[in-house]
Amino acid sequence: MKRRSVTRSLLDQSYEPGPGFLYIPPLPRSRYDFISQVQTAFVNKVVSFTFPDFTHCFEYSVFEMVDGPFMRVTASSSQFHLREVAEHRNIEVFKKFIAKTRPLAIAHEKNLSAQMMRQSLYNIANNLPPMVEFLHIASEERLHAAMKRLAPNGVRYAVGIPVIIDRKPVGVLWGIHRKSFSPEQRRDVRQQMISLARAIDFVVSEELAESADAYAARRKIEKHDPTANLESLVYTQVPDQEKPVKSMVLYSNRYSEKYRQDTNYIVPTVNGYRISLKRYLPEHLNGQDRILLMLPGFFCNRSICDRLAKEMALEHGYAVFTLDVRGRSRETLPNKFLNNYHWSVDNYIWEDFPAALQWIKETHPGKKVVVFGHSMGGMIPLFYSAAYDKYGRKRSGDLAIKPESIIDGIVSITSPIYIRIAAESTWFNMFRQSAKLLTGNILAEPLMRLINFTLTSTIGGIDLNKFFTFLHNISASIRTMSFDVSYRLPTLKEFIGYEQITPPEWYFFMEDVFCEESMLVISQFIRSLIDGDNFVSIDKEINYTLELNELEIPHFTVVGTVDEIAPPDTVRQGHLAGKSPKNRIAEYKQGHLGIITHPETVRQIAIDTDDWIRSLPANYIS
Repeated sequence: MKRRSVTRSLLDQSYEPGPGFLYIPPLPRSRYDFISQVQTAFVNKVVSFTFPDFTHCFEYSVFEMVDGPFMRVTASSSQFHLREVAEHRNIEVFKKFIAKTRPLAIAHEKNLSAQMMRQSLYNIANNLPPMVEFLHIASEERLHAAMKRLAPNGVRYAVGIPVIIDRKPVGVLWGIHRKSFSPEQRRDVRQQMISLARAIDFVVSEELAESADAYAARRKIEKHDPTANLESLVYTQVPDQEKPVKSMVLYSNRYSEKYRQDTNYIVPTVNGYRISLKRYLPEHLNGQDRILLMLPGFFCNRSICDRLAKEMALEHGYAVFTLDVRGRSRETLPNKFLNNYHWSVDNYIWEDFPAALQWIKETHPGKKVVVFGHSMGGMIPLFYSAAYDKYGRKRSGDLAIKPESIIDGIVSITSPIYIRIAAESTWFNMFRQSAKLLTGNILAEPLMRLINFTLTSTIGGIDLNKFFTFLHNISASIRTMSFDVSYRLPTLKEFIGYEQITPPEWYFFMEDVFCEESMLVISQFIRSLIDGDNFVSIDKEINYTLELNELEIPHFTVVGTVDEIAPPDTVRQGHLAGKSPKNRIAEYKQGHLGIITHPETVRQIAIDTDDWIRSLPANYIS
């Protein structure tokens, strides 16, 4: 009987087995199923990588997963299609690509991915750095011919890293690029791949050990900053808070600065509602003794502030908190069975915002605050500070805090003081003019009652896509009363207002920024559109626009000159109101969301506002 040939002898092994002898176990079915639900986040994140100049690192990404004795491609993505992914369209190109692939035995000598996983296991066992492989696809002899044929036309280079979870290999993640990388780019890509692989290990391990929430795992992975390396993670106790705060110490490769990131500080407001704060604390503070508090705007959660928050913290040395008001996140969503599920802008102004100020005052005694707000997020501190003397005690009750005692300045970014959309490009102006022209304001109030009833009698909040559907429905009703058929509806692109937006950034907005908004808040904005150049409280007691003439706190006004949602004149009016000689205004050629996300614009806003903050007189709380 002929003996089976043995390619490797035990004599080939050194005292310590080398990478080639290491075993890759099959994935347990439960782990395979969970990773199958999360893996799209891996590839979507890779095609979102950018270099320091914010050009994208990869055009494509694929993930090969261990499947029994084989490895097979189970997920793919392209930066060119991320917008369609965000809009939940059926992306046939990905399905067709995966269908073309064939499994490759882990034991196959040309299975480069299996070789990489073995090497990574060896590195982990010997405390060596993670393995990142750079390939020229066509000339790579270790790569199976079938894998080479999968590369799209013109795509020549690939970068791969094994994904190891709980010290067990699960697959290899690849980024694919048309051009070769410079030495500097190779260093940057290597750091980002290692950072993402470590984040995947941590997030998936944590979720598998707890709730196995695939949606939460995808969100966490896609929110991870691959330009920072996690150095330590602990959970810290906070008095009067049931859940611990996740405290991470990270090193930013982009800013060459170590910082601490804390999520989430949960603060109760009234009637069971809560707000949530996230902190960026740089290792080296600037000595200003001021804390920055950032508020997002209409239909946005605090993620919209991330780029500006990191710029102010890591480049300019401020401790920064970003705030989610009620309804903006899982931690702040109310119990939908509460009778008072609906809330208005007034609740943001008189309850959520002062709760955040009180919490900062208690946890950071002696510190003053500079409040940054985007869009509605800037209206909130402006209206609170201007109207406080007349209405603060009545409206805020025990949460009331005199604004001058804690706020040194307010930076409002494309924050209108009344609501009017650019007439030449949106339907909103028609809506407002039709209500006035056709009725002489006689039907405006019944129309608002009808809208209010429709909004508040169905559901407490809607997402942005449903909001635009709502506009279409209202438009159809108004159109039957008007002979003007020249208007067109506003688009999501106009709401974003970001001319340079890339598909990965569109994906970021749709998946990580946009959130539900209270229908009562929406009705308040529509009322301002109809009523004229004023923004009033839901009960009409307070005309916030007129109260701004009483504002004494210094105010820096940021204008987006091509903003179609908050037209420049509605924002400039805020600069003209108020009494402080330290008021300043700056204008940037950006739209509504582009102004707080476009990298170069954010850098310049940070420089300008830092200069302004340093010019403010030193105030101390008595």
